[in-house]
Amino acid sequence: MTHDDFRFCFKFPQTISHQGQLKHTDNLLNDFLRLLDPLADRIVQYWLQLPAAFSPAQLDELWRFLDRLPCRFSYGVKVRHVAFFAKGKAERALNQELQQRGVNRVIVDSRPAHASTSQSLAALHARQQKPRVPPHALRTGDRPMVRFIGSDDVDESERFFSGLARKAGAMAGGKRPAVLYPYAGYGTGLSAGAGGYGPSCRRLKPISARGQPSRSRSRCSDEGG
Repeated sequence: MTHDDFRFCFKFPQTISHQGQLKHTDNLLNDFLRLLDPLADRIVQYWLQLPAAFSPAQLDELWRFLDRLPCRFSYGVKVRHVAFFAKGKAERALNQELQQRGVNRVIVDSRPAHASTSQSLAALHARQQKPRVPPHALRTGDRPMVRFIGSDDVDESERFFSGLARKAGAMAGGKRPAVLYPYAGYGTGLSAGAGGYGPSCRRLKPISARGQPSRSRSRCSDEGG
């Protein structure tokens, strides 16, 4: 059971993002949204994690998928392909199209996991599996989300998180970013403020307002948006 003030950020299943590669997934998408409909009032954001193999050449598939989503919610997209972190044409195209739709680019910071010297199985697995990409802190939507991947050392992770917290807070423009804080050794993510993970983490609380359609989303303008 959760408190009435608790809010959720649900990730689209891999059957849509990985196996389906966003193609021919209408039935899977409808089933997923229907399953979570009873929690609609408590959903901050749905977010899509794309595999590392999802390249700039496939961006049209991403736009088609996003443009099919209902406008009542806020959305985020997490990319892993290195081209989306190179500050070149591909990254600019990604950012511009996300901004046009009011979709949040999930800010990923995996520095603690890769800087860790821990030899625990969980830490070794994190260094092997988690993307090693720079934490590009930018805002493309009205519900910023930060995915901070910590190590199994709280103090070590906190050193990285404090700086990111300041950047994310300034970038949010008055909104409180949603923070997903998975860390080596645990199978769950801690939302900042929901469980507490160091003083900096508590400064960023999850967004408590219901996800609302962004007026900047051109795809919604003809639907009363």
